Amino acid sequence: MPQQRHQLNEFWALAAMLLLLHFAIWSDFESLVPRALMLAHLGLFFIWQPLWRRDQRLPLRGGILFVLFTTGFIYWLNWWILCGWIILLIGLVAGQTLESIAERRAYLLTLIFLVSELLIRSVTELFDIHNIDSTIYQLFRFGLILLPVLIVVVTRKHQPENQVRPVDFFRGIIVSMIVTLLAVGSLLNMYYSGIEYPLALFQSLLALSIFLFALSWLSSPVIGFSGLAQLWERSLLNIGTPFEQWLSELADLAEREKLPDSFVMAAMKKLVDLPWIEGVHWQLKDHEETVGFKARNRLDLSTGSLKVSLYTRRAIGPTLLMHSKLLIQLVHHFYIAKERELEMMQQTHLQAIYETGARVTHDIKNLLQSLQTITSLLESDELQENEKPSQAQALLKKQLPYLTQRLQLALDKLRDPEDVTIEHMSLQNWWKKLQNRLNAEEITFQALISSNPIIPYDLFDSVIENLLENASFKKQLEPDLKITISLMTHDSVVKLSVCDSGNPVPEMLAKKLFIQPVDSQSGLGIGLYQAARQAELNGFRLKLVHNEKGRVCFQLSNDR
Repeated sequence: MPQQRHQLNEFWALAAMLLLLHFAIWSDFESLVPRALMLAHLGLFFIWQPLWRRDQRLPLRGGILFVLFTTGFIYWLNWWILCGWIILLIGLVAGQTLESIAERRAYLLTLIFLVSELLIRSVTELFDIHNIDSTIYQLFRFGLILLPVLIVVVTRKHQPENQVRPVDFFRGIIVSMIVTLLAVGSLLNMYYSGIEYPLALFQSLLALSIFLFALSWLSSPVIGFSGLAQLWERSLLNIGTPFEQWLSELADLAEREKLPDSFVMAAMKKLVDLPWIEGVHWQLKDHEETVGFKARNRLDLSTGSLKVSLYTRRAIGPTLLMHSKLLIQLVHHFYIAKERELEMMQQTHLQAIYETGARVTHDIKNLLQSLQTITSLLESDELQENEKPSQAQALLKKQLPYLTQRLQLALDKLRDPEDVTIEHMSLQNWWKKLQNRLNAEEITFQALISSNPIIPYDLFDSVIENLLENASFKKQLEPDLKITISLMTHDSVVKLSVCDSGNPVPEMLAKKLFIQPVDSQSGLGIGLYQAARQAELNGFRLKLVHNEKGRVCFQLSNDR
């Protein structure tokens, strides 16, 4: 509650400050009453002011300046000083950055009050204008008292945060200049045309309104013409150096320099080429360096991990300060982009190693299973003692060259995962070797070959081994399972299918196959996922074409 009461005092102080200003302006300036009222007005002003926190302790130097300013203001108080003070208040009020509707209404009423006091009372007294109707004069004299009361009314339920609102000095200066132009224009119109001041004020206000409306209309993108807005934005961006040229140079540097640190170094050298910068000292993480030489004027800027000190020939004003911040922020954004690019390259390299390792691991597992199969056959009691040497020799002669070739290919992949030569072979030759290598008693082969294209046989071997491994595991659960391998070609289209007569793949599992590794007791998952990725890299596609009881078919094809 104390914090809310403190915040509500802001509008009470504003209303009281305006009331004291009103009574001081409309009282007799020859007496001491207006000076006493203005002294109280200044006290309330320093409570309300938006430039620093009210609970902030005033330093000794600031206190001395405050006493000297107040003393001089009260001692030399006249209509010139009063007009200048009201214009200053108009600028501070207009420059407020407001968020809530209550605040906007309160400060709009404040602007109406201050502009009316300036144009109706202060200017007329300053230039000794007495051609205003007394009714209008009295209306403003007593009617303006209601505005501070309305300010308290519209903000009675408002609870602003305990913070200092930023002041847009540029907007405040523009509004102050417009009000000053309105006052001066009204006086010139009155003296030049010989008309009364209220009529001259109305004409000047109408002309200024038409001008501002036309300017706003021409700069609005709603009408499809944004030339004035583009010129204004370009004038802000192209101070010190053409902004588009600087952005283009940074993009060129980003293309040439591959490492983030070397890019920052090149960008800092480009900064020194600007005519108003003599040297740059920059610090990035644990590295710091100086380019150019250190001049007397120094500007420290910081954005993220990049800290930059600019050394210039002359002191940097507010506009160049904004421009310098923008340039450094662009350098930092490009630096972050280069870091992310390098990180993505490393991740891509690691992903290639991971995927290659996963494929090689699966290939070695398949080779190990083949060796186990050969070993189990050699040790089987089903073979006659006198037939074992000849059958073992035939089996080894058939399988060992293939196993040796597969092991050599796996070693090549491990040695250089990103530069593995893809071996090719004619399709008919690969088909014959596949039939010789596999047990024809357990597998049915079907072929409809009308052409003999060249294929990446490592891909075909990997897919066949994965599919047959899964089918063999399935055969242990379903002893009557029949496996069929089909090959069909037409021109350059190749379709290799492995089908079984068992139960279908569960629907939830079938949706995830070839998309991501999955967990399954049947062995379907990482092997098929890696095989599908390998097929995609070689221009083929592995898919489940039939999934029904008695007919489960996987197909590898280059037919998109």
